[in-house]
Amino acid sequence: MSLERRLVAELIGTFALVFIGSLSVDVSGSLVVVALAHGFILAVMAYALGAISGCHINPAISLAMYALRRLTGREALGYVLAQLAGASIAGLLHAVITPWSSTYYGLTLPTAKIGGSSGLAFLIEAVLTFFLALVIYQVAVAGKVPEPMGGLAIGLTLAAAILAGGPLTGAALNPARAFGPALASANFSSQWAYWLGPILGALAAFDVAAYLSRSQ
Repeated sequence: MSLERRLVAELIGTFALVFIGSLSVDVSGSLVVVALAHGFILAVMAYALGAISGCHINPAISLAMYALRRLTGREALGYVLAQLAGASIAGLLHAVITPWSSTYYGLTLPTAKIGGSSGLAFLIEAVLTFFLALVIYQVAVAGKVPEPMGGLAIGLTLAAAILAGGPLTGAALNPARAFGPALASANFSSQWAYWLGPILGALAAFDVAAYLSRSQ
Protein backbone atom coordinates (compact mmCIF):
# COMPACT_ATOMS: atom_id res chain seq x y z
CA MET A 1 0.00 0.00 0.00
CA SER A 2 1.39 3.41 -0.96
CA LEU A 3 2.41 5.81 1.79
CA GLU A 4 -0.03 8.40 0.48
CA ARG A 5 -2.98 6.05 0.93
CA ARG A 6 -1.80 5.02 4.37
CA LEU A 7 -1.56 8.65 5.44
CA VAL A 8 -5.07 9.37 4.18
CA ALA A 9 -6.30 6.39 6.20
CA GLU A 10 -4.52 7.69 9.31
CA LEU A 11 -6.03 11.15 8.83
CA ILE A 12 -9.54 9.73 8.45
CA GLY A 13 -9.19 7.34 11.38
CA THR A 14 -7.83 9.99 13.71
CA PHE A 15 -10.51 12.43 12.62
CA ALA A 16 -13.17 9.82 13.45
CA LEU A 17 -11.70 9.02 16.87
CA VAL A 18 -11.23 12.64 17.94
CA PHE A 19 -14.54 13.88 16.51
CA ILE A 20 -16.73 11.09 17.87
CA GLY A 21 -14.82 10.92 21.14
CA SER A 22 -14.70 14.62 21.92
CA LEU A 23 -18.27 15.26 20.75
CA SER A 24 -19.53 12.52 23.06
CA VAL A 25 -18.03 14.45 25.98
CA ASP A 26 -20.10 17.50 25.08
CA VAL A 27 -23.44 15.88 24.30
CA SER A 28 -23.68 12.97 26.75
CA GLY A 29 -22.38 13.97 30.15
CA SER A 30 -22.07 10.26 30.94
CA LEU A 31 -18.72 8.60 31.57
CA VAL A 32 -20.04 5.26 30.32
CA VAL A 33 -21.30 6.78 27.07
CA VAL A 34 -17.99 8.61 26.54
CA ALA A 35 -15.99 5.42 27.16
CA LEU A 36 -18.18 3.38 24.80
CA ALA A 37 -18.09 6.07 22.10
CA HIS A 38 -14.28 6.08 22.12
CA GLY A 39 -14.03 2.30 22.33
CA PHE A 40 -16.57 1.59 19.61
CA ILE A 41 -15.14 4.06 17.09
CA LEU A 42 -11.60 2.82 17.68
CA ALA A 43 -12.70 -0.79 17.17
CA VAL A 44 -14.63 0.07 14.00
CA MET A 45 -11.74 2.07 12.55
CA ALA A 46 -9.37 -0.80 13.33
CA TYR A 47 -11.52 -3.13 11.23
CA ALA A 48 -12.06 -0.57 8.48
CA LEU A 49 -8.52 0.80 8.15
CA GLY A 50 -6.23 -1.74 9.80
CA ALA A 51 -5.40 -3.48 6.52
CA ILE A 52 -4.47 -0.14 4.93
CA SER A 53 -2.32 1.68 7.48
CA GLY A 54 -2.36 -0.48 10.58
CA CYS A 55 -4.83 2.04 12.04
CA HIS A 56 -2.42 3.57 14.54
CA ILE A 57 -4.43 6.84 14.69
CA ASN A 58 -2.22 7.75 17.63
CA PRO A 59 1.23 9.41 17.47
CA ALA A 60 2.36 7.43 20.51
CA ILE A 61 1.72 4.14 18.69
CA SER A 62 3.36 5.33 15.49
CA LEU A 63 6.48 6.43 17.37
CA ALA A 64 6.58 3.09 19.19
CA MET A 65 6.32 1.33 15.82
CA TYR A 66 9.21 3.46 14.59
CA ALA A 67 11.26 2.45 17.64
CA LEU A 68 10.43 -1.15 16.77
CA ARG A 69 11.58 -0.44 13.19
CA ARG A 70 8.17 -1.21 11.81
CA LEU A 71 8.14 2.29 10.29
CA THR A 72 10.91 4.32 8.71
CA GLY A 73 11.58 7.83 9.97
CA ARG A 74 9.83 9.27 6.92
CA GLU A 75 6.80 7.05 7.44
CA ALA A 76 6.59 7.82 11.15
CA LEU A 77 6.76 11.57 10.52
CA GLY A 78 4.08 11.27 7.86
CA TYR A 79 1.85 9.25 10.16
CA VAL A 80 2.15 11.73 13.02
CA LEU A 81 1.47 14.73 10.78
CA ALA A 82 -1.55 13.00 9.21
CA GLN A 83 -2.89 12.13 12.67
CA LEU A 84 -2.48 15.72 13.89
CA ALA A 85 -4.18 16.99 10.74
CA GLY A 86 -7.13 14.67 11.33
CA ALA A 87 -7.33 15.69 14.98
CA SER A 88 -7.17 19.38 14.06
CA ILE A 89 -10.01 19.08 11.54
CA ALA A 90 -12.07 17.18 14.12
CA GLY A 91 -11.48 19.79 16.80
CA LEU A 92 -12.33 22.71 14.54
CA LEU A 93 -15.46 21.02 13.18
CA HIS A 94 -16.52 20.28 16.74
CA ALA A 95 -16.17 23.99 17.52
CA VAL A 96 -18.39 24.88 14.55
CA ILE A 97 -21.09 22.39 15.57
CA THR A 98 -21.15 23.15 19.31
CA PRO A 99 -19.81 26.69 19.83
CA TRP A 100 -21.61 26.61 23.20
CA SER A 101 -19.30 23.85 24.44
CA SER A 102 -18.72 23.90 28.19
CA THR A 103 -16.00 21.23 27.96
CA TYR A 104 -13.52 23.10 25.74
CA TYR A 105 -14.63 20.78 22.90
CA GLY A 106 -13.77 17.65 24.84
CA LEU A 107 -10.38 18.93 25.97
CA THR A 108 -8.50 16.60 28.30
CA LEU A 109 -7.18 18.31 31.42
CA PRO A 110 -6.04 17.19 34.89
CA THR A 111 -9.14 17.33 37.06
CA ALA A 112 -9.72 18.44 40.62
CA LYS A 113 -9.67 14.77 41.69
CA ILE A 114 -5.89 14.85 41.18
CA GLY A 115 -5.53 18.46 42.28
CA GLY A 116 -5.14 19.64 38.70
CA SER A 117 -1.65 18.16 38.73
CA SER A 118 0.05 17.86 35.35
CA GLY A 119 2.60 15.52 36.89
CA LEU A 120 -0.06 13.08 38.04
CA ALA A 121 -1.79 13.41 34.68
CA PHE A 122 1.48 12.45 33.00
CA LEU A 123 1.79 9.37 35.22
CA ILE A 124 -1.83 8.27 34.71
CA GLU A 125 -1.68 8.79 30.96
CA ALA A 126 1.56 6.80 30.77
CA VAL A 127 0.15 3.86 32.75
CA LEU A 128 -3.15 3.71 30.89
CA THR A 129 -1.44 4.01 27.51
CA PHE A 130 0.88 1.20 28.55
CA PHE A 131 -2.12 -1.14 28.78
CA LEU A 132 -3.57 0.05 25.48
CA ALA A 133 -0.24 -0.27 23.65
CA LEU A 134 0.38 -3.70 25.16
CA VAL A 135 -2.87 -4.95 23.63
CA ILE A 136 -2.07 -3.26 20.32
CA TYR A 137 1.33 -4.97 20.24
CA GLN A 138 -0.22 -8.36 20.94
CA VAL A 139 -2.79 -7.79 18.18
CA ALA A 140 -0.81 -5.99 15.48
CA VAL A 141 2.76 -7.14 16.00
CA ALA A 142 2.77 -10.49 17.80
CA GLY A 143 -0.52 -11.77 16.40
CA LYS A 144 -1.45 -13.29 19.76
CA VAL A 145 -5.10 -12.26 19.51
CA PRO A 146 -7.29 -14.01 16.90
CA GLU A 147 -7.73 -11.61 13.98
CA PRO A 148 -11.54 -11.27 14.21
CA MET A 149 -11.19 -10.18 17.85
CA GLY A 150 -8.31 -7.74 17.45
CA GLY A 151 -10.25 -4.54 16.88
CA LEU A 152 -12.69 -5.38 19.66
CA ALA A 153 -9.86 -6.08 22.11
CA ILE A 154 -8.25 -2.72 21.36
CA GLY A 155 -11.53 -0.83 21.56
CA LEU A 156 -12.54 -2.44 24.85
CA THR A 157 -9.13 -1.60 26.34
CA LEU A 158 -9.59 2.05 25.47
CA ALA A 159 -13.12 2.04 26.90
CA ALA A 160 -11.92 0.45 30.15
CA ALA A 161 -9.09 2.99 30.43
CA ILE A 162 -11.53 5.86 30.03
CA LEU A 163 -13.83 4.42 32.66
CA ALA A 164 -10.90 4.37 35.09
CA GLY A 165 -8.99 7.47 34.04
CA GLY A 166 -11.63 9.73 32.56
CA PRO A 167 -12.54 11.37 35.88
CA LEU A 168 -8.84 12.01 36.56
CA THR A 169 -7.31 13.20 33.28
CA GLY A 170 -9.93 12.80 30.59
CA ALA A 171 -7.98 9.70 29.51
CA ALA A 172 -6.71 10.77 26.11
CA LEU A 173 -4.03 8.05 25.84
CA ASN A 174 -3.24 9.71 22.54
CA PRO A 175 -1.47 13.02 21.81
CA ALA A 176 -3.74 13.62 18.82
CA ARG A 177 -6.88 13.17 20.95
CA ALA A 178 -5.50 15.81 23.31
CA PHE A 179 -4.29 18.13 20.53
CA GLY A 180 -7.49 18.51 18.48
CA PRO A 181 -9.62 19.95 21.30
CA ALA A 182 -6.65 22.01 22.55
CA LEU A 183 -6.36 23.65 19.14
CA ALA A 184 -10.11 24.27 18.90
CA SER A 185 -10.24 25.84 22.36
CA ALA A 186 -6.81 27.55 22.16
CA ASN A 187 -6.07 25.94 25.51
CA PHE A 188 -2.79 24.05 25.59
CA SER A 189 -2.59 23.67 29.37
CA SER A 190 -0.77 20.51 30.45
CA GLN A 191 -0.32 19.38 26.83
CA TRP A 192 3.15 18.10 27.65
CA ALA A 193 1.61 15.48 29.96
CA TYR A 194 -0.71 14.26 27.21
CA TRP A 195 2.19 13.91 24.80
CA LEU A 196 5.02 12.64 26.94
CA GLY A 197 2.89 10.28 29.06
CA PRO A 198 1.35 8.31 26.16
CA ILE A 199 4.60 8.23 24.18
CA LEU A 200 6.62 6.84 27.08
CA GLY A 201 3.81 4.47 28.03
CA ALA A 202 3.63 3.08 24.49
CA LEU A 203 7.40 2.68 24.22
CA ALA A 204 7.52 0.86 27.56
CA ALA A 205 4.64 -1.40 26.57
CA PHE A 206 6.26 -2.40 23.30
CA ASP A 207 9.53 -3.16 25.09
CA VAL A 208 7.79 -5.30 27.70
CA ALA A 209 5.64 -7.08 25.12
CA ALA A 210 8.67 -7.84 22.97
CA TYR A 211 10.48 -9.22 26.02
CA LEU A 212 7.54 -11.42 26.95
CA SER A 213 7.30 -12.71 23.40
CA ARG A 214 10.99 -13.63 23.36
CA SER A 215 10.70 -15.50 26.65
CA GLN A 216 8.02 -17.86 25.36
